Amino acid sequence: MFTVLELEPRVPTFREKVLHRKPPQPQLTRVAVKSGAPFFILHVAAPPDAIPWDTVFYTAGRCAARLLTAPDIVLPKSDRVRRFVPQFLPLRTALQTLSYILRLAKLPPKRLCIGVHDPNGALCGSAEILLRYAADVRIVTEKPDDYAAYSRSLLEQYGAGFTVDTLVSLFRGCNVLLCPDAQILPDDSAVRFSCTPAAGAFLLRGVPLPEPYAALLPDGIDPDLFAAALYELCGVHVLGTLCADCFAPDGTTLTPEDAAKRLTPHL
Repeated sequence: MFTVLELEPRVPTFREKVLHRKPPQPQLTRVAVKSGAPFFILHVAAPPDAIPWDTVFYTAGRCAARLLTAPDIVLPKSDRVRRFVPQFLPLRTALQTLSYILRLAKLPPKRLCIGVHDPNGALCGSAEILLRYAADVRIVTEKPDDYAAYSRSLLEQYGAGFTVDTLVSLFRGCNVLLCPDAQILPDDSAVRFSCTPAAGAFLLRGVPLPEPYAALLPDGIDPDLFAAALYELCGVHVLGTLCADCFAPDGTTLTPEDAAKRLTPHL
């Protein structure tokens, strides 16, 4: 579960100031979610520079550490009140998209060496799809034990697994790289697919929210952030099966077919 902070900018009236009346108390509304846990909308009547953060914390409870807000709202420096930061969905949708592009490209697996930077283990349990398209798949992660166990199970079942390490030097020799942030990867000769904008990399970002979830999107909230919160905090697993939008390094929007055509000459 998570909480959306909806701010109603409000200046106290002269009468309220004279009578020292307190502003209306924040109102917490529960929103039901199909195939998932509910989330909450916290309505606060206050100007942006006078948000009662202590009240927000006590009203939202544990969800105060998983807030979705408009980007211009400045949060206090506190562990009690924090914005939600996606950890899993962006990379999962990027994996789905890259897999689809590789399927369309129809390249011989022996020509591909794919590197995946997965710090949080977001793809542990689903990265095996890349073994269909590449003879060599390398994973750099901060969860090496989890990935090692996953790789052993794949070896037992299918006779193929991953090379796993914690150092990005493992990516030397890869010709395709998938990562949350391509800026940290050293090999510019590889075709890079990233979840965040980076020079020279294909950008895989954005989840087209299907109904009924699109109808729940609160005003002022980034759709991608909302989708990630539904997936990671409310358990709406269907959002993890969708493909992201694909953008070329020059910013042009690509269909998966166009991306496959651009990929092939480089490999």
